[in-house]
Amino acid sequence: MRKGLVLPLTLIIMMSVTVISVALLNRTSSTTSELFQRISKAQLQMSGGNAFFANFGYLKRKFAEESYLNLSTDNFYMSLTSTPTMYDDFLGLFVTDTLEYQAWKELFSKFSNEQFYRPGIDLTKVFDEVTEGTFDDMVLIPYKSSPNTLLAIVRTSKGNMSAYFWGLVSPRFFSNWSRFELESNSTAHWYPGSVIYGPTFFGSVGQGGAGNGGFRMNATIPPDPDDISGDGPIFNGEVWYENANIALNGNWKAEKTVRVDTDGDGDYDDERFKDKHYAVHVENGETWIFLEGFNEVIVADSYEEDEEEMRVKGSVIDFVDNASSGDFNSRFLPWFLRAGSVKVSQETIKDLETRFDEMEEYYQSHYSNTTSLEDMLNAIETGGTLPQNSLGLYLKDTERSSGSQVSETETTELIRDGNTQWLRNLLVNDDDFLDLFRQWIINDNERKLSANEILNNDDLTSNDFTDDELRQLINSNKITLSVNESPIIEERRTITQTEITGGVRILDNADSVNLSSDVLLGTSLNSLVGTGDFESSVPYSVIRFKWDREVRSSGGSQQIRERTRVANRYPTEYEMSTVVFSLNFTGWKWRWSWRNQQWQRVQRGQRDQTQQWNNDYSANGPTTVLSWSEWHYSDWSEWDVIGWGGNGQKIADADVDMYLITPSDGFSEMNFDTTVIMKVNSKNEEDYPSFTTEATSFSNKGYYVVEEDIETGGAGIPGGVGTTLGREATVIDGRYTIRSKEGDIRIYGDVLYNDMLNDSTFRSYVDESGLAFDSNYNPNLSAANASLNDMLNLVATNGNIVMPYQSSSSGRDAIKNIKLFTNLFAFGKNSGHSNTGQILIDDYDRYNVDMGFRHLFGTMVSIEAGPAGTTSGGFRSRNYYDERLYGNEDLPFASPESNILEVMGTSMR
Repeated sequence: MRKGLVLPLTLIIMMSVTVISVALLNRTSSTTSELFQRISKAQLQMSGGNAFFANFGYLKRKFAEESYLNLSTDNFYMSLTSTPTMYDDFLGLFVTDTLEYQAWKELFSKFSNEQFYRPGIDLTKVFDEVTEGTFDDMVLIPYKSSPNTLLAIVRTSKGNMSAYFWGLVSPRFFSNWSRFELESNSTAHWYPGSVIYGPTFFGSVGQGGAGNGGFRMNATIPPDPDDISGDGPIFNGEVWYENANIALNGNWKAEKTVRVDTDGDGDYDDERFKDKHYAVHVENGETWIFLEGFNEVIVADSYEEDEEEMRVKGSVIDFVDNASSGDFNSRFLPWFLRAGSVKVSQETIKDLETRFDEMEEYYQSHYSNTTSLEDMLNAIETGGTLPQNSLGLYLKDTERSSGSQVSETETTELIRDGNTQWLRNLLVNDDDFLDLFRQWIINDNERKLSANEILNNDDLTSNDFTDDELRQLINSNKITLSVNESPIIEERRTITQTEITGGVRILDNADSVNLSSDVLLGTSLNSLVGTGDFESSVPYSVIRFKWDREVRSSGGSQQIRERTRVANRYPTEYEMSTVVFSLNFTGWKWRWSWRNQQWQRVQRGQRDQTQQWNNDYSANGPTTVLSWSEWHYSDWSEWDVIGWGGNGQKIADADVDMYLITPSDGFSEMNFDTTVIMKVNSKNEEDYPSFTTEATSFSNKGYYVVEEDIETGGAGIPGGVGTTLGREATVIDGRYTIRSKEGDIRIYGDVLYNDMLNDSTFRSYVDESGLAFDSNYNPNLSAANASLNDMLNLVATNGNIVMPYQSSSSGRDAIKNIKLFTNLFAFGKNSGHSNTGQILIDDYDRYNVDMGFRHLFGTMVSIEAGPAGTTSGGFRSRNYYDERLYGNEDLPFASPESNILEVMGTSMR
């Protein structure tokens, strides 16, 4: 540029900048207020997030220790008796005619409209601290179908400005892992050819000792880029592990001494890697030199080699440390560990071990409201009624009497809150009461002195009591509240049945059952159960439970027996009106010390305390129950026999088929309506004729519990789609959790999701018997094409999940390349290995032929997982993670939770 143009150009630039600056200044003067408001709003939103995560930190530790989030029993929270105004204000933020509003409305509708919680005074102090005094309010709302999931909404404010921060806090479901092994007490490895999709968890070495457990894999590195699966197992999700044992082979070059210059000074170490086989590999622009032994990898900037040695400039990085901690650097296994690895802490392992130990208790405390088999049998055979809002059906051995006389009595009691904490919670948030209470304290010298003493104030004569100090007094053990009538917190009914047995006793051996599932059109279903009640062209989801029945005479005399059950319901809304109460303040007597020039407590041991009452207080509190929750029924107690005769004589044996029938489009509601029909096929028609019961309606959530063993897989139901495939299959339509309480779950063939049959690619694999999935096939693609929303949980809370050994050719044909579309959960007591909590293929080493793959679409969770096959026979594993499980989509009711709590998502406004 010529110099003569510099000055004019500079002036032009300066003039342009000046014009722009003036325009900006003019605009800034009109937007400064808005800018400051936006900054202040953002600060309030961040403060709300601080309160949200402080609350989450408390809940996370509580959940890890107690495995539930029942805030109604937690002193740090208080239950609200009606919908909080803050929540209504929050919902009013959303413009009703927008897609955003519809999305949030759908989410918020899944949370309770009856239960609300607010932090108590102690947590409020914490939130005030972390928000620098801007904390205004918080409400926590439990999810309707999962009480351990909470919606938490925080409001912060400063001046006339407020902001909201909200998010979901939820347990990590065990189904959030594709493969979960709490500990791997096994010598099984993941070998080349295995493929597993989704995140995996491999725990400690367990009972087997060092080197025998944890995450174990065999691989060759570097692999052949054209056949990676031939050189190692492929993990397409993040691997969590506590201990690892990695067995590696190398595609080696000839032995050489490798010398490394690590600091670029030209000095090569000539002793460290002497006479090593090695392999050079380039990955993403980096040159890696793998060395025999695999303890270290050299990341090379450059290298040169001759016949005897290799000289490398670069860095030496630890790779595998099997000898001590079992750590490994997954950076150098990118082909097999696609998403890397995470080493978990011993604390996490212990938390998860605790959950395995308590899984039975977890189900008992969360999901106990099931209908007993006895109630179901009585209802469908005698036309009786079933308790409403049952979670499902509980099958166990049941003895009843035909022709018996049953009388039922009921007592009802109202349970009132014996703890006055509810009143304290009202008072600490009542500004009018705080003013009255402050004046009452100040008006009496001994009360004032005592109050300052309790609060550790230096000036015992101070009249300046802050609201927080008054709240501290109210919640102290120096204040006793007395109220004439506490609010009702529960209505309890105790139901007692007395039975005088008839002449025939019926024993249903339903401790262990055979389970089949299929989809039938109404035409086939009517033919199966001998009725015309089902619409001919409508598809129905049918689950069949089978067991044996024994019929006996009563033994010549009658039995008289009793049993009881309890039903509870709880207030969901109160009428608020005046509650009159008294306040007892336990202070001290005081005297003035002229010698010390200060007030002193009268020293008379316990007699120095004086009680002062105020009987004139009232507050606006819950008085009359306006609405109640549904009744929750406990299981019946065992029958208590008062008098009986002998065992009698066997009259007949029979087979029982119980059908639970739900329309295929009936699973959209949280509770779905199921029709129950039972067929009894007698083996002694003259003494005990066969019969089919009338239909009974059963409202439930698809949670079915069996006391002991469950046999399933393979066989469909006559007339169902499972019988039309290349080989018979159990076909699942809908969402179910089926649980063995104390026994094993045995699988004898394919378990398939009905919706998947709508996809032509998947259908091609099951229209022909025993085909393996192609190595590059991903069932998630078929799931998307089929709009899949079926899902099954098979849960053994204190047993194993087993594929029994098949010695016959027909048995082997039914399981070759078996396809299991289900989530498998095998828990157990995890105490010295009681042989529970395992997923097994029985006698896998007895198969002397290739049985193909055990294909699993879903998740596998167990204390440990046994081997699937040997190098010469048995099965190999192909696990495909159901991608719906990432977001807990379509989870059946009663899906098992770990005790790891996490934030699922947050937003702010």
